[in-house]
Amino acid sequence: MRRKLEGKAYVEQYLQSLTHEMKSPLAAIRGAAELLQEPLPEAERQRFVRNIAEQQQRLTETIDKLLALAEVEQHGWLQGHERVALAPLFAQLAEALAPQLRASGVQLQVHTPDAELALAGDPYLLRQALHNLLDNAIAFSPAGGTVVLRAERAAHARIALLVEDAGSGVPAYALQRVFEHFYSLPRPATGQRSSGLGLSFVREVARLHGGEASLRNARERRRAGAPGAWLKTAQCRRAGTALCLSEVAAARRARRSSAASRRSPPLPRPWPPPTRRAWRSPCRPSPCPSCSRSAGLLRRNRGR
Repeated sequence: MRRKLEGKAYVEQYLQSLTHEMKSPLAAIRGAAELLQEPLPEAERQRFVRNIAEQQQRLTETIDKLLALAEVEQHGWLQGHERVALAPLFAQLAEALAPQLRASGVQLQVHTPDAELALAGDPYLLRQALHNLLDNAIAFSPAGGTVVLRAERAAHARIALLVEDAGSGVPAYALQRVFEHFYSLPRPATGQRSSGLGLSFVREVARLHGGEASLRNARERRRAGAPGAWLKTAQCRRAGTALCLSEVAAARRARRSSAASRRSPPLPRPWPPPTRRAWRSPCRPSPCPSCSRSAGLLRRNRGR
């Protein structure tokens, strides 16, 4: 029953957030459509047409990402595993993002990992998660900036996939909320917001692969010194996102042993075990006549 109630509350929260996110683009489309019914200069008319197209694209992106996120969240484990080499994966991402990089004036610096560096997982989910991270990094980087994509071996037989950008960083009030559903920050160049579902998708993909996703500013990374999750960088303005995933089954065994150690020990059993005591007269050491008569009657009744 509790699981049903939790599922109902989750769906209600999802619908409320989705309704709130869809109101803004729908209102913009309605307003632009009403203005287009009036005589306008050609430049104004084209501007409103572009606005309708942009809001329609935003709605489509929200729905597509919401469906992808719902599909990932309903699985408690990966449906299939295969060996995913990171070097070809990074090359595919660089090729797919080339038009966006040219349009924004941002450079992508890919640190190609070793040929043998690979992990077991879902290649589509990993590619989509890294694509979301790189898309955010490009959007928040200034023109002429550099986005870095790299991978390294981390502690406890893990692999850390890192994305760093040259943006101004994430405000302190938003660091704890960036992975929430529908939460997003305005882009520095345009002031527009995204669907707020990309990082939620990244977090779920990391969870399915036995890892975690985190985001920190450059100064906090150096101060925290999280081993294997972040690389030290000389540029203080850089912000980065890390996707730390399990490489081999050793990490799973470590988690199981840690969970077993946290379990409460069983209660000790009393020793010796309790036994039934025979009836004794309360008048000890020698019973009174009434107790003796009661005991005699009890013995005679049992004999019958």
